[in-house]
Amino acid sequence: GALIGFATNIISTIINEAFTNNKKLMISQHLLILGWNNRASEIVNDLLYRPGNQKVVAITEGEKDEITDEVKEKIHHTIERENRKLRDELMSQGWIKSKFLYFRDKLRDNVTFIVRTGDIFSSIQLNNAQIKRAEAVIILSNGITNNTYPADFTGSFDEKQNSDSRIIKALMQVIELTNDSASIDNQKIVVEIENDWTEKLVEMIIKTKQQSGKCHVVPFRVHRVMGQLLSQFSLMPALNMAYQDLFSN
Repeated sequence: GALIGFATNIISTIINEAFTNNKKLMISQHLLILGWNNRASEIVNDLLYRPGNQKVVAITEGEKDEITDEVKEKIHHTIERENRKLRDELMSQGWIKSKFLYFRDKLRDNVTFIVRTGDIFSSIQLNNAQIKRAEAVIILSNGITNNTYPADFTGSFDEKQNSDSRIIKALMQVIELTNDSASIDNQKIVVEIENDWTEKLVEMIIKTKQQSGKCHVVPFRVHRVMGQLLSQFSLMPALNMAYQDLFSN
């Protein structure tokens, strides 16, 4: 009993320390998310469709408990929806066969999600989150924090500029760390971009800072891509059927 209690205490301590910022995580080949917005939980949710165990670490200035609950709820709803759909598809099979196929093919929670509250520009916190061992890094814009279409953003120009400056600052810090000789090769860095000004700066950073064989920066104009998708849906509604198989949401 004492041995079991001792082992349980060690495991609990390790789990608790994983969510603090002053301890280095023992993790690699994970997805590191810097910042948080209303699109972030869908990124984590989509990892359910990727085979194997998926590991995600998020560093954010937001409330840790709220973000954790948001991700748990989205994953729970996705698993329920997909498994309910699978059960309906297997109803024509025999009872034994349907049970076997359902157990084999049902969607499972394969995502380990860790949130750390802190400064995304801190090299100490980034190194504690094992940025040099991450498979990919996603730098999210916090300019859009509501759940409406991005065009509804009504913040002032100064707020918008601060948001864009934050992206540039974070990218510079991430490139410096992932270009290090101790960092694994061919890491992907995805950067959300909201305007032409930020895109031009990101392109300049890529040309001057990106090293061949180390990190690979991928600028992503989220509003432009969403506009293109919405235009396609409007012109060809049948594409919805195709995109339902490509995206979970």
